[in-house]
Amino acid sequence: MADSPEELLGAPGAGIAIALENLFPSLPSEVILPLAGFTASRGEMDLVAVLLWTTAGSVIGALALYWVGALLGRGEVRQRGHQCGHRGGAAGRSGLRGRTAA
Repeated sequence: MADSPEELLGAPGAGIAIALENLFPSLPSEVILPLAGFTASRGEMDLVAVLLWTTAGSVIGALALYWVGALLGRGEVRQRGHQCGHRGGAAGRSGLRGRTAA
């Protein structure tokens, strides 16, 4: 019996799981991606298909979040973030002007 989306749907299932992980952070990609890689290493899925589908899923999930933010606007997103307990922090203030430490 299939226990994971990867086993049930193959490489497209891994892509769907990664897209959902972008939208719902409680689904950890740290579990999804190694499972997909392990399944591919056993020959049950094609590695190239896994890479393409998970990359596509990640991009689609990120674009969905981008469009939600673009439709709601910065003020609404920040207000809803505060309602959910997000405090903003340095990352929220830096925007594109900030520098990252290497």
